[in-house]
Amino acid sequence: MKINFSKIFPKKNRRSIYCRLLFFGFLFTATLSMRKVLWYIPLKGSFNEYADVSIYVSDIFILIILASVFIKSEHIIDIMSIIRRCFTGNNARGTVSSFLIITLPFALIIWAAFSLFYAIEPSIGAVFVLKMVELYGVYLLVIFCNVPCETNDTKRLSCNFKGMLGGIIFMGVLEAVLGIVQFFKQHSLGLTFIKESVISPVLPGVAKVIINNTHYIRAYGTFPHPNILGGFLFVSIILSHLYFRLFYVEQAYANVRKLGVLLLQYTAIIVTFSKSAILGLIIALLYISIVSHGTIRGTQIIRRGKIFLKEKVISAKQKSFLGSLLVIGMVSLMMIFSRINMDTLFFQSLRERALYQSVVVAIIYKHPILGISCGQLVIFMAQQSIYPLFDWQLQPVHNIFLLIWAELGVVGFFIFTLWYVLLAIVVPVKKISFSRNGFSKEKHRTFKELYGTYIHALVIGFIPILLFDHYLWDIQQGQIIFWVVMALNARYIITQIHKIGNNC
Repeated sequence: MKINFSKIFPKKNRRSIYCRLLFFGFLFTATLSMRKVLWYIPLKGSFNEYADVSIYVSDIFILIILASVFIKSEHIIDIMSIIRRCFTGNNARGTVSSFLIITLPFALIIWAAFSLFYAIEPSIGAVFVLKMVELYGVYLLVIFCNVPCETNDTKRLSCNFKGMLGGIIFMGVLEAVLGIVQFFKQHSLGLTFIKESVISPVLPGVAKVIINNTHYIRAYGTFPHPNILGGFLFVSIILSHLYFRLFYVEQAYANVRKLGVLLLQYTAIIVTFSKSAILGLIIALLYISIVSHGTIRGTQIIRRGKIFLKEKVISAKQKSFLGSLLVIGMVSLMMIFSRINMDTLFFQSLRERALYQSVVVAIIYKHPILGISCGQLVIFMAQQSIYPLFDWQLQPVHNIFLLIWAELGVVGFFIFTLWYVLLAIVVPVKKISFSRNGFSKEKHRTFKELYGTYIHALVIGFIPILLFDHYLWDIQQGQIIFWVVMALNARYIITQIHKIGNNC
């Protein structure tokens, strides 16, 4: 018996329309820094965002959505029936994987809640746990309610999923434009109503890069730091490639639209100078290329292990235009990087990360099993004074695995690592052979394979960010990016293992 996911959000139900609108409202506010600081603990006499309690506009949307979905008993029954089927399938190995994918984040929340008993500031830790509960609700919502499974007709793909992709890409383009304008104007744009960061080359604490011995601010968009903008653009770029591959095949105007959308986002991610995000993007694109064995527009196919050039979908004029853009872009990048102070771009950030890692390694050495409790690292650094740090240096270690080990001990580290590794290595996807229009002959398989490949590429591309930054774990916008992407991949794995649903 197949379970119809559309029962959760029936198309003709007015409540369903409200839920969709709320979800898209959440997508559009997820990138914004609009929040109300309720209270905070001063660290060295000043405000620190890692020791405050704030509520964001996106939090309000999330809570309303979760309440509207999980408050109704029939929704709970539908979701529980799906979960029960995942845990009772014939595929024993797949059942274990599904069980762990769903329950490991919950286990991490339980362990984080237990750690509050020995927290320095239990109130800050309690808020962190509540935030994890909220994000776990989003995780379950995306897995069970809002993402399509499969369809035999590419023209009838879920409007929910297409709308969600479109919403993320729209915000990616908007953030790209804001970031590019900020970089060329070299100051914030005065968008105080959405809490745009106040940035200028002369302000201390603003992320800058030195070009020709002159300080230039990096692109921020509406995010609190350029690295977070870079991480979001990494996700939106990969989803843009997926969107155009799925929904705009053999349409003349689609090439122009695709070129404009991608050119803006690629330019913006470059002017963020976020090395981890750019490296993650490169890894994800390489992964997609290797798995699909195809190039853009599917001009190569695999046949008996050999690569053959099939048909030239791109015209000669289009090739000349794209080639010219590529040459201009490469020359421009070479000119820019030849004038950049490489010490400030690469080595200074590495020295700062080495400092934080030395602090965290000392903490792990003293508290290896239980850690110091969730959300406590910056407070611990300020109060213990293991190393003399300035106010602006009071921030978490730029490595999420070490950060979790320091706060939640080896138990929390193991749970998180197992969860991430499972989503990174469980890949029920086959290599794709493309036809002339970019789709395989079996159209009902095309969507599944493309979706699985691109979403899994995002999880793989997160590796540099997890190793060299922390915003995916402890900053609102980064947390949303991380949990939504992990949920998208979890949804694909679970539906492919258990063949749940047929319509969405």
